[in-house]
Amino acid sequence: MVQLLEIDPDVNNVELLQSIVDFLIQTPMRPAMLNGTSVPSKRTIELVFSKE
Repeated sequence: MVQLLEIDPDVNNVELLQSIVDFLIQTPMRPAMLNGTSVPSKRTIELVFSKE
């Protein structure tokens, strides 16, 4: 599951936001491990997009 927690500055382009979410959903992630077993976890990832 991907959830956008904050967008700064605000972006009113729904298509752009959806493309970002779609990209993040496809990003492979390794599960959190505890004693060799995958366990549920939450991650907060900060991304910076720049036109520069």
